[in-house]
Amino acid sequence: MSKSIICKSSTGEIIEISNKFPFLLDTIDGIHEIAGELATVKSAFGVGSKYIGTSINDRPITITGSCRNQINYRDKLYKAFPLNDCGTLYYYEKDISRKITYYVESVKISDNNSHEIFQISLLCPSPYFTDIEETVVQLANWNKLLTFPLIIPDGQGIQFGSKSTSLLATIINLSNIEIGMRIVFNALGNVVNPKLTNVITEETLILNQSLSDGDSIEVTTYINQKNIYVNVDNERKRKNNILVFGSKFLQLHNGTNSFKFDADDGIENLEVEFYYYNHYEAV
Repeated sequence: MSKSIICKSSTGEIIEISNKFPFLLDTIDGIHEIAGELATVKSAFGVGSKYIGTSINDRPITITGSCRNQINYRDKLYKAFPLNDCGTLYYYEKDISRKITYYVESVKISDNNSHEIFQISLLCPSPYFTDIEETVVQLANWNKLLTFPLIIPDGQGIQFGSKSTSLLATIINLSNIEIGMRIVFNALGNVVNPKLTNVITEETLILNQSLSDGDSIEVTTYINQKNIYVNVDNERKRKNNILVFGSKFLQLHNGTNSFKFDADDGIENLEVEFYYYNHYEAV
Protein backbone atom coordinates (compact mmCIF):
# COMPACT_ATOMS: atom_id res chain seq x y z
CA MET A 1 0.00 0.00 0.00
CA SER A 2 1.46 3.33 -1.08
CA LYS A 3 2.37 5.72 1.71
CA SER A 4 3.88 9.17 1.49
CA ILE A 5 5.46 11.24 4.25
CA ILE A 6 6.33 14.90 3.98
CA CYS A 7 8.29 16.49 6.83
CA LYS A 8 8.62 20.25 7.17
CA SER A 9 11.12 21.79 9.58
CA SER A 10 10.58 25.02 11.50
CA THR A 11 12.89 26.78 9.02
CA GLY A 12 10.86 25.64 6.01
CA GLU A 13 13.06 22.75 4.85
CA ILE A 14 10.81 20.13 3.21
CA ILE A 15 11.58 16.51 2.44
CA GLU A 16 9.34 13.81 0.96
CA ILE A 17 9.89 10.15 1.83
CA SER A 18 7.77 7.76 -0.25
CA ASN A 19 7.96 4.91 -2.77
CA LYS A 20 10.03 6.92 -5.23
CA PHE A 21 13.50 8.43 -5.38
CA PRO A 22 15.43 10.20 -4.08
CA PHE A 23 14.22 9.16 -0.59
CA LEU A 24 12.65 5.69 -0.47
CA LEU A 25 10.47 4.77 2.50
CA ASP A 26 11.11 1.38 4.06
CA THR A 27 9.08 1.50 7.31
CA ILE A 28 7.43 4.03 9.59
CA ASP A 29 6.81 2.85 13.16
CA GLY A 30 4.68 4.49 15.82
CA ILE A 31 1.78 5.82 13.78
CA HIS A 32 -0.72 3.00 14.34
CA GLU A 33 -0.22 2.61 18.10
CA ILE A 34 -2.32 4.01 20.95
CA ALA A 35 -0.47 3.84 24.27
CA GLY A 36 -1.25 5.04 27.77
CA GLU A 37 -0.46 4.33 31.40
CA LEU A 38 -3.19 3.37 33.84
CA ALA A 39 -3.11 4.80 37.36
CA THR A 40 -4.65 2.69 40.13
CA VAL A 41 -4.58 2.72 43.91
CA LYS A 42 -4.63 -0.33 46.14
CA SER A 43 -5.63 -0.30 49.78
CA ALA A 44 -4.25 -2.56 52.48
CA PHE A 45 -6.14 -5.84 52.68
CA GLY A 46 -8.28 -4.80 49.70
CA VAL A 47 -9.24 -6.88 46.71
CA GLY A 48 -7.71 -5.74 43.44
CA SER A 49 -7.34 -1.98 42.98
CA LYS A 50 -9.32 1.15 42.13
CA TYR A 51 -8.93 2.75 38.71
CA ILE A 52 -7.92 6.43 38.92
CA GLY A 53 -7.30 7.38 35.30
CA THR A 54 -5.14 6.97 32.21
CA SER A 55 -2.34 9.26 31.07
CA ILE A 56 -1.64 9.29 27.33
CA ASN A 57 1.98 8.71 26.40
CA ASP A 58 4.09 10.76 24.00
CA ARG A 59 4.21 9.30 20.49
CA PRO A 60 7.65 8.14 19.24
CA ILE A 61 7.89 7.82 15.46
CA THR A 62 10.76 6.10 13.65
CA ILE A 63 11.24 6.45 9.89
CA THR A 64 13.65 4.17 8.04
CA GLY A 65 14.51 4.36 4.36
CA SER A 66 17.25 4.66 1.82
CA CYS A 67 18.74 7.17 -0.61
CA ARG A 68 21.59 7.31 -3.08
CA ASN A 69 25.08 7.35 -1.67
CA GLN A 70 25.77 11.02 -2.34
CA ILE A 71 26.79 13.86 -0.03
CA ASN A 72 24.00 16.18 -1.18
CA TYR A 73 21.31 13.66 -0.11
CA ARG A 74 22.86 13.28 3.33
CA ASP A 75 23.02 17.06 3.66
CA LYS A 76 19.35 17.35 2.76
CA LEU A 77 18.44 14.88 5.52
CA TYR A 78 20.54 16.79 8.08
CA LYS A 79 18.98 20.11 7.05
CA ALA A 80 15.44 18.72 7.13
CA PHE A 81 15.91 17.15 10.58
CA PRO A 82 18.11 19.38 12.77
CA LEU A 83 18.29 18.23 16.39
CA ASN A 84 15.76 19.79 18.80
CA ASP A 85 13.81 21.16 15.86
CA CYS A 86 10.02 21.35 16.02
CA GLY A 87 8.59 20.26 12.69
CA THR A 88 5.39 18.93 11.14
CA LEU A 89 4.93 15.46 9.66
CA TYR A 90 2.26 15.08 6.95
CA TYR A 91 1.05 11.52 6.36
CA TYR A 92 -0.78 10.41 3.19
CA GLU A 93 -2.27 6.99 2.46
CA LYS A 94 -5.08 6.53 -0.07
CA ASP A 95 -7.79 9.03 0.99
CA ILE A 96 -6.25 9.58 4.44
CA SER A 97 -4.29 12.77 5.11
CA ARG A 98 -3.13 13.68 8.60
CA LYS A 99 -0.47 15.76 10.31
CA ILE A 100 1.33 15.77 13.65
CA THR A 101 3.94 18.00 15.33
CA TYR A 102 7.26 16.44 16.29
CA TYR A 103 10.69 17.14 17.76
CA VAL A 104 13.81 15.54 16.29
CA GLU A 105 15.61 13.07 18.55
CA SER A 106 18.23 11.60 16.23
CA VAL A 107 19.34 11.09 12.61
CA LYS A 108 21.38 7.98 11.75
CA ILE A 109 22.83 7.30 8.30
CA SER A 110 24.88 4.21 7.40
CA ASP A 111 26.80 3.54 4.21
CA ASN A 112 25.74 0.46 2.24
CA ASN A 113 28.01 0.84 -0.81
CA SER A 114 25.57 1.89 -3.56
CA HIS A 115 23.08 3.58 -1.23
CA GLU A 116 22.63 5.01 2.24
CA ILE A 117 20.31 3.61 4.94
CA PHE A 118 18.80 6.32 7.16
CA GLN A 119 16.82 6.18 10.38
CA ILE A 120 15.00 9.26 11.71
CA SER A 121 13.74 9.22 15.31
CA LEU A 122 11.03 11.73 16.20
CA LEU A 123 9.03 12.39 19.37
CA CYS A 124 5.52 13.90 19.43
CA PRO A 125 4.68 15.35 22.89
CA SER A 126 1.07 15.73 21.73
CA PRO A 127 0.32 12.18 20.50
CA TYR A 128 -2.75 12.98 18.41
CA PHE A 129 -2.88 13.29 14.64
CA THR A 130 -5.12 16.02 13.21
CA ASP A 131 -6.66 17.02 9.92
CA ILE A 132 -4.33 19.02 7.72
CA GLU A 133 -6.79 21.90 7.34
CA GLU A 134 -8.87 23.63 10.01
CA THR A 135 -12.64 23.30 10.03
CA VAL A 136 -14.41 26.68 10.23
CA VAL A 137 -17.91 27.28 11.60
CA GLN A 138 -19.46 30.77 11.69
CA LEU A 139 -22.26 31.92 13.98
CA ALA A 140 -23.83 35.30 13.22
CA ASN A 141 -27.06 37.28 13.43
CA TRP A 142 -26.92 37.95 9.70
CA ASN A 143 -26.24 35.66 6.74
CA LYS A 144 -24.08 37.31 4.08
CA LEU A 145 -25.66 37.08 0.62
CA LEU A 146 -23.43 39.40 -1.41
CA THR A 147 -21.42 37.53 -4.06
CA PHE A 148 -19.12 38.46 -6.94
CA PRO A 149 -19.30 39.11 -9.81
CA LEU A 150 -21.97 41.56 -8.66
CA ILE A 151 -25.07 41.79 -10.88
CA ILE A 152 -27.88 44.21 -9.94
CA PRO A 153 -31.08 43.66 -11.99
CA ASP A 154 -32.72 46.89 -13.18
CA GLY A 155 -35.56 47.95 -10.95
CA GLN A 156 -35.12 45.03 -8.53
CA GLY A 157 -32.04 45.72 -6.44
CA ILE A 158 -30.21 43.02 -4.50
CA GLN A 159 -30.33 41.54 -1.00
CA PHE A 160 -27.11 42.05 0.94
CA GLY A 161 -28.03 39.77 3.84
CA SER A 162 -30.78 37.94 5.67
CA LYS A 163 -31.65 37.72 9.36
CA SER A 164 -30.55 34.40 10.85
CA THR A 165 -33.34 32.36 12.44
CA SER A 166 -30.91 30.42 14.65
CA LEU A 167 -28.19 31.59 16.98
CA LEU A 168 -26.90 28.05 17.54
CA ALA A 169 -23.78 26.49 16.06
CA THR A 170 -23.68 22.68 16.28
CA ILE A 171 -20.33 20.93 16.05
CA ILE A 172 -20.03 17.14 16.24
CA ASN A 173 -16.84 15.63 17.64
CA LEU A 174 -16.69 11.99 16.52
CA SER A 175 -13.49 11.20 18.41
CA ASN A 176 -12.98 10.16 22.04
CA ILE A 177 -10.74 13.19 22.52
CA GLU A 178 -11.67 16.59 23.92
CA ILE A 179 -10.63 19.08 21.24
CA GLY A 180 -9.46 22.62 21.83
CA MET A 181 -10.54 25.44 19.53
CA ARG A 182 -9.74 28.92 18.34
CA ILE A 183 -12.82 31.08 18.99
CA VAL A 184 -12.99 34.55 17.43
CA PHE A 185 -15.52 37.20 18.50
CA ASN A 186 -15.88 39.88 15.80
CA ALA A 187 -17.58 43.21 16.54
CA LEU A 188 -19.55 44.88 13.73
CA GLY A 189 -20.47 47.72 16.09
CA ASN A 190 -20.47 48.33 19.84
CA VAL A 191 -20.50 45.11 21.91
CA VAL A 192 -20.28 44.80 25.71
CA ASN A 193 -19.06 41.61 27.43
CA PRO A 194 -19.48 38.83 24.81
CA LYS A 195 -20.52 35.42 26.08
CA LEU A 196 -20.57 31.90 24.62
CA THR A 197 -22.49 28.96 26.10
CA ASN A 198 -22.48 25.25 25.37
CA VAL A 199 -26.23 24.77 25.78
CA ILE A 200 -25.85 21.00 26.29
CA THR A 201 -23.28 21.08 29.12
CA GLU A 202 -24.22 24.65 30.29
CA GLU A 203 -20.52 25.57 30.35
CA THR A 204 -19.91 29.24 29.59
CA LEU A 205 -17.13 31.48 28.35
CA ILE A 206 -17.73 35.06 29.54
CA LEU A 207 -15.38 37.94 28.68
CA ASN A 208 -15.26 41.27 30.51
CA GLN A 209 -14.45 43.46 27.52
CA SER A 210 -16.13 46.15 25.42
CA LEU A 211 -15.59 46.21 21.65
CA SER A 212 -16.19 48.71 18.87
CA ASP A 213 -16.67 48.21 15.14
CA GLY A 214 -13.70 46.28 13.73
CA ASP A 215 -12.43 45.02 17.10
CA SER A 216 -12.13 41.32 17.89
CA ILE A 217 -11.20 38.84 20.61
CA GLU A 218 -9.41 35.57 19.87
CA VAL A 219 -9.61 32.78 22.46
CA THR A 220 -7.47 29.64 22.12
CA THR A 221 -8.49 26.61 24.19
CA TYR A 222 -5.86 24.07 23.06
CA ILE A 223 -3.99 21.86 25.53
CA ASN A 224 -1.24 24.00 27.13
CA GLN A 225 -2.27 26.92 24.90
CA LYS A 226 -5.20 28.60 26.65
CA ASN A 227 -4.97 32.31 25.89
CA ILE A 228 -7.08 35.38 25.14
CA TYR A 229 -5.93 38.02 22.63
CA VAL A 230 -7.78 41.32 22.27
CA ASN A 231 -7.50 43.26 19.01
CA VAL A 232 -8.62 46.84 19.69
CA ASP A 233 -7.77 49.77 17.39
CA ASN A 234 -5.50 47.45 15.36
CA GLU A 235 -3.40 46.63 18.44
CA ARG A 236 -3.19 43.01 19.62
CA LYS A 237 -2.67 42.29 23.32
CA ARG A 238 -2.76 39.12 25.43
CA LYS A 239 -5.35 39.68 28.18
CA ASN A 240 -6.22 36.43 29.96
CA ASN A 241 -7.53 38.43 32.92
CA ILE A 242 -10.73 39.37 31.05
CA LEU A 243 -12.01 35.79 31.51
CA VAL A 244 -14.80 36.14 34.07
CA PHE A 245 -14.30 34.00 37.19
CA GLY A 246 -16.23 30.74 37.00
CA SER A 247 -16.32 30.58 33.20
CA LYS A 248 -14.26 28.12 31.13
CA PHE A 249 -12.04 27.79 28.08
CA LEU A 250 -14.64 25.78 26.16
CA GLN A 251 -13.71 22.43 24.58
CA LEU A 252 -15.39 20.23 22.00
CA HIS A 253 -16.60 17.22 23.98
CA ASN A 254 -17.24 13.83 22.43
CA GLY A 255 -20.51 13.87 20.50
CA THR A 256 -22.72 16.88 19.82
CA ASN A 257 -21.76 20.38 20.98
CA SER A 258 -24.22 23.26 20.53
CA PHE A 259 -23.02 26.81 21.14
CA LYS A 260 -25.04 30.01 21.56
CA PHE A 261 -23.58 33.50 21.83
CA ASP A 262 -24.83 36.49 23.81
CA ALA A 263 -23.64 39.84 25.14
CA ASP A 264 -24.65 42.32 27.86
CA ASP A 265 -25.30 44.80 25.06
CA GLY A 266 -24.92 44.89 21.28
CA ILE A 267 -25.60 41.24 20.48
CA GLU A 268 -26.88 42.32 17.05
CA ASN A 269 -23.34 43.57 16.31
CA LEU A 270 -21.59 40.32 17.23
CA GLU A 271 -20.48 37.32 15.19
CA VAL A 272 -18.48 34.30 16.34
CA GLU A 273 -16.18 32.01 14.37
CA PHE A 274 -14.96 28.58 15.47
CA TYR A 275 -11.70 27.11 14.12
CA TYR A 276 -10.71 23.56 15.06
CA TYR A 277 -8.87 20.47 13.86
CA ASN A 278 -10.43 17.03 14.11
CA HIS A 279 -8.17 14.80 16.23
CA TYR A 280 -7.26 11.13 15.74
CA GLU A 281 -5.70 8.70 18.19
CA ALA A 282 -3.83 6.92 15.37
CA VAL A 283 -3.83 6.49 11.57
